[in-house]
Amino acid sequence: MSIHRRSFLEKIGLGLGVLALPEIGWSANLLANDNRSDYILHFGANTFQEEGVVKKIEKLGSPIVFTTNPTSSRTSTKVKLDGVLFTEILSKELKIDKNTPWVNTLIKDRPEFVNEYLIIKRMGQKIGVLGVDLESQQGTLEEILESLDAKAINLKKDFNCSQVFCLLNSQEGGDSGFNFKEVIAISGEIDFFFAESTYRKVNNLFAYSNKNGRQILLSINANKDENSSSIEIKESAIASFISD
Repeated sequence: MSIHRRSFLEKIGLGLGVLALPEIGWSANLLANDNRSDYILHFGANTFQEEGVVKKIEKLGSPIVFTTNPTSSRTSTKVKLDGVLFTEILSKELKIDKNTPWVNTLIKDRPEFVNEYLIIKRMGQKIGVLGVDLESQQGTLEEILESLDAKAINLKKDFNCSQVFCLLNSQEGGDSGFNFKEVIAISGEIDFFFAESTYRKVNNLFAYSNKNGRQILLSINANKDENSSSIEIKESAIASFISD
């Protein structure tokens, strides 16, 4: 293991049961863009209202920005968002910001302003973005992940996406009886999950094996409005994970 990767593992303190990061295959293909750092930001709903956060994003150049906890249908216009998970609760609100890049792949009776998928371009590559509100889904977890995998295959084959990310929202560990590790174990085509947890107190970054044995990254945000995680990629590898 290189010193670069070892220092990262020590920094985020990966817990027992989390597989070693050196075998992650996506980082060599995604964001391989000379020696500068690139960033993926995973934010809470109201974090964008903080002036300091806006300035921080501006300094990072053109990061990929996601939120999986949209407590309001109104999002800040100060920050360019790449993907916001649209949940069943939001569908009951009367005023919706239709300029927001909403995504929900499996929502029933999809509003016209909610995307089934998104395609974003960074560093000369296409990245597909899916979304699912597990709390509102019918069917088994296997059936849900099978549908998401089918869409991921479509994005890679027909739209030339090099990677497919998925935004998740669910009451992990509650009455649902499953956890995000189980979600990844069932999945086969998604490369990176961004999830919201209702019971975790801190943000974290994990790596778990999918059903094909490939390690997949999982960014989990604790369920707080003002909340952010920053994933830095440099020289085709993860350089740091910072949680605020």
